[in-house]
Amino acid sequence: MTDEPSTPEAARELAELRARVAEAALRESEGHFVAMFEVASIGMAQADPHSGRLVRVNQKMCAITGYSAAELLRMRVPELTHPDDRQKDLEAFQRVVRGEVPDYRMEKRYLRKDGAVVWVNVNMTVIRDAAGQPVRTMAAIDRKSTRLNSSHLGI
Repeated sequence: MTDEPSTPEAARELAELRARVAEAALRESEGHFVAMFEVASIGMAQADPHSGRLVRVNQKMCAITGYSAAELLRMRVPELTHPDDRQKDLEAFQRVVRGEVPDYRMEKRYLRKDGAVVWVNVNMTVIRDAAGQPVRTMAAIDRKSTRLNSSHLGI
């Protein structure tokens, strides 16, 4: 006895059933990702790896930056980054996109919509397609409540 269908029609029906099951599993997986992305207790952002344009942000990212999601989706990452941190951030970003390193972690400053400077910890990686080409960047952004440095410590 074999597990393979005995007729071409049965084989087609089995293939269609397998495709529907795989599609349902994919939709469920995507739903879990969206839920985790949206309700994360930290800022989450996806960007185009070539232009740096934001393509998806969660509400916590909006709270950190003071921008609405619609406003952020018209922006590029460098527009949020403090001018003094842009070059270092760009270099780290490009190393990840080129595949030289798998990810980067950086403490940097964002410029909020109201003009205030906010310190954040950014963890970024690249999502690649089956051929290894970058399709999106994914960043987790955690606002620092305080930043201690030598000037705060009197050193």
